Amino acid sequence: MFEKRYTIIADSPRPMSSDDYAKYLRVAWPELLNGNPSECQIQNFLEQHPAMIPGAFSVIGGPSGHAPFPDAVISQPELYGYQRRKPDFMWISKNSLTLNPVLIEIEAPDKKMFRKNGTPTAEFTQAKNQISEWKVWFSKPENQIAFLKNYSIPFNRLKLEPHYVLIYGRREEYENDEHLTRLRSEHMGENEVLMSFDRLHFDSNSDQFTSVRHKPSGYEVLHVPPTLRLGPAMFSYDQRLNGLREAVGKNPLISNDRKQFMLERLPYWERVNSERRGIYSQADCE
Repeated sequence: MFEKRYTIIADSPRPMSSDDYAKYLRVAWPELLNGNPSECQIQNFLEQHPAMIPGAFSVIGGPSGHAPFPDAVISQPELYGYQRRKPDFMWISKNSLTLNPVLIEIEAPDKKMFRKNGTPTAEFTQAKNQISEWKVWFSKPENQIAFLKNYSIPFNRLKLEPHYVLIYGRREEYENDEHLTRLRSEHMGENEVLMSFDRLHFDSNSDQFTSVRHKPSGYEVLHVPPTLRLGPAMFSYDQRLNGLREAVGKNPLISNDRKQFMLERLPYWERVNSERRGIYSQADCE
């Protein structure tokens, strides 16, 4: 009971370092933004690099010390029973008191927030109204119960307090205009956060999280980060993530020797984490 019941391969091929990953994204993200990308292109990029997506450790108040459930950002999550537009992403963030689903809406970066006279554009108003509709959905107790059940969330004793993030526009629209800068903050309500695309950045604290799609059969992995480490602490929760090996195999930022090693060792670490016997060290990893 008080001994380690796993074996670490010390000379294994190493994952990409967080520093190298950050350097890569500091070039790749501005290149994408400056190329006038579509919303779909932004969605695909962020799915591949979930550490760029805000909200893993909450977006309101101090950062949480708890990993988001289930160690992943959920892409295009269903609000079951709601038939209109899905959020683009959702983190299920938590702390010791509250459960904070962070619902994220993105728009094409070239959309403007203001008309020349300083009034909001129709595109911005529509995006803001979308968040209002999600807030209404979550305000109903029966929907809160369904949300916890459908997403297999084991924290039903925590207070459910959703947060909402709208990622909209570029900083250049308002950064040299004090009036527009002030107006931006006035357009968001309680538990709502507005960000420009320029504000997104790599968060090294999120460099172990995957992106997933939620299905009735469970969580299916879309992408893993090239920084992913294997070890006894790689899963914070009992919730199984399906498709890890397939996601490893298609990541172009993971070297071939690292891929081969990960594909061989993932079944071992899935078994070790499912049994959760003995003691383990957070520092033990391959």
